[in-house]
Amino acid sequence: MTTPTSPSPVGEQARDDIYRDGITACRAAFNTEWADDMRRDVEAAFAEAFARPDGAVGRGPNRYYVEIHPEQLRGFVDLVTHPWVTAVCEAVLGPDYEIVEIGFDTPFPGAEYQPWHRDFPMHEVTRRDRRLNSLAFNLTGVDTVEEMGPFEIAHGTQFDDGTQFEHGMFPPKELY
Repeated sequence: MTTPTSPSPVGEQARDDIYRDGITACRAAFNTEWADDMRRDVEAAFAEAFARPDGAVGRGPNRYYVEIHPEQLRGFVDLVTHPWVTAVCEAVLGPDYEIVEIGFDTPFPGAEYQPWHRDFPMHEVTRRDRRLNSLAFNLTGVDTVEEMGPFEIAHGTQFDDGTQFEHGMFPPKELY
């Protein structure tokens, strides 16, 4: 990670989006070939994990979560050194940020709607100081179509307390 003197304008805009809405995006950050390679790597890593006991965590019918080693994703270095990714990380987290996990959610035909959730419990510094100290980046390995259902965002919920959420991540249905 580099140590810039100040966040880039791209990073500042993304940080403002995240603090306001809870999300930002970089369309077409990678080309189709890169995304296809990522999908193939994810499919191979999923097959390996699914074959191991407890290698894939069930998230409902026909849906699983798997964490992988960075070397299982041939585009890992491209991802973590992408100028937009580094600008966002530096602007939100500071120059000494760390990447601590790479994982993916895999729904298969028949998977049910995934209810509203956080990707990880809120850290105390976020609750206390309203300062984000972690980010999740979502990439898709397939072309999305309407029949797949929406990728929904609950704008502004990045600062909801969450202490009453199951495991700090899953709010009760009445809060959806």
